[in-house]
Order: sequence, then C-alpha cells, then structure tokens
Amino acid sequence: MSPVLEFEKLTYPEIDGLPREKTIVFLSLSPIEEHGPHLPVGVDFFNAAFFARRSAENLVAARPELNVLLYPTLPIGANTFRFVGSVWIKIGTLKRMLLEIARSLARFKFDKIALFSAHGGPFHLLTLEEAVFLARKKFGVKMILPGSAATVKFLRGEYLGEIEEALGRKLDEEEKKAFRHDFHAGWWETSMMLLNHPQLVKPVYKTLAPVLVHFRDLRTEAIPKLGKGEGYMGSPARATEAFADATTRIFFRLGQSVLLKLADGQGTDAETESILTGIVRWKFWLVRAVAIVAVLFLIFLLIKSTVG
Repeated sequence: MSPVLEFEKLTYPEIDGLPREKTIVFLSLSPIEEHGPHLPVGVDFFNAAFFARRSAENLVAARPELNVLLYPTLPIGANTFRFVGSVWIKIGTLKRMLLEIARSLARFKFDKIALFSAHGGPFHLLTLEEAVFLARKKFGVKMILPGSAATVKFLRGEYLGEIEEALGRKLDEEEKKAFRHDFHAGWWETSMMLLNHPQLVKPVYKTLAPVLVHFRDLRTEAIPKLGKGEGYMGSPARATEAFADATTRIFFRLGQSVLLKLADGQGTDAETESILTGIVRWKFWLVRAVAIVAVLFLIFLLIKSTVG
C-alpha cells in the first residue's frame, strides 16, 4: 500500500495491520463559509484538505517508512461570518466532535494525531487548541495542531522576509499595507484558489476594489456592512499563484519539522504553542480550581450541618 492512505477507502483489517509506532493520523477540517462574490464557499475546506494531503506527501517523501492515515476532511467549523452561504456550529459541538474522533483513534491504539485547519476565526482556533489539549489529557494521545503558532505569526507579518525571498523581490509599501489588512477572501485566499482550483475563481476578482479593515472590526456580524457588503476583506485583485506558492513553502517547511518530531515521539510544544495555547491552559486550570473550591465548600456545609 501507499504510505499515504485514505482512511475511508481501507478495510478494517488493513487499518488494523498498520504498525502503530510508524503511523500518524491526519485530521483536517474547516467550515463552509462565504468568501465574497469571486470564491466558492468551500475555500477553507479546500485549503485544509490541501495542507493535510501535501504535508502527508512531504512527510513520507522524507521518511518512506512512515504511514500517514488521512481521515476524510470535515466541512465543519465555528466562528464564521454571518452571511448567506456560511454554516456555523457551536464551539461546544465542534469540540465534542473532535474529542469523539480522538477517543475512537485512541481505542484503535493510534496515538499520533495531527490536526489541520484553514479557517482563521479566533474562537474556531481556540476551540481546536482546547480539543487538542483535552484529547492529550483524557486519552493519552500525542495530538498536535502543527499550524497554530505559524498561523498567528503569519497573520502578524513575521514571515514577510521569507515571502519576499520566495518571490524573488521586495514587497512595496502598498503591498505590505495590503498584507496587514488581508483577512478574508482577499489577496492570500484568492491566490490559494488560483493555485489549486483556478476553475472555481470568478474572473470578477480582478476588478474588486480593496476593502482594508482593522482586526478590531472582525466581528462575525460585521462583514455585510464592510466595503460594499460583498463579503470580503482584503485585496483580491492582487492575487497570483506565485504569492500562494511563496507562502505555502513557509507553512510546509515549519510543518515538516514539527511532524518529524511527532513521528519520532519528541516534544513539539516549542514549535506549536501560541498565545491561544496559554488561554486554553488558563481556562482548564481555572475550571479545575473552581470545581475543587466548590467541592470543598459543599463538604464544609455537610460537616457543619452534621455537627449542628
């Protein structure tokens, strides 16, 4: 069998016959969400599947003895913009679904799991981080979100130098400004669709005027009110395949390093932890502390009532 395996196409004996110590399960998901008048609602879904599959291919090319088990990409996610075509689910539903999948994989003794997503909603990412954290705690799996820290740094513009190097030129000041305000269905996502699914990109993208907004404006209900209310924030007309190729090189380089460590059983926290990870940990221990205090208080009341 090929070392990159599609979970749904295998028989159960084929799955069971995979050596657990040399197998990593790749999960990918992103919601169905509007992406302007020029892109399909499946942009994030397509990108999540692309990053998972290409990462799998890169990994087994470097380490042929490994197997990557590709779970079917899930068209789900939280924190989408409230617009026609967007499907949103509660963050609790998303978290429970991921934990149930992780629980099943743990029962099959597959304990190395990598999670991929291409949706940038902050509460969506926070939920993925929490699911990864809880899966580790509850089921003992080595589950990671390879792109978490890289995504935050990418959005902050920390990889601009590498992008320029890959493009073979410097970005001018207008381009840098456009990149800083490129949040949704703009320069990057339109470029990604030109790279992977050009037949799905409507030619109108070349005529769309920039809609440059600040991060503070990114409320889920705000997008119909921004620009002309056409459901995008950024500069779609700047899109090129070359820009998508330059940026994906960075993600694949960083992801490969993390995935190799996961395969070898090494720690990956230094490469994958972001500010969101800290929030998840703070929430986890706060909830535990409140629960302990509540139990102690109930015990105190019980003792007091008994003595009285």
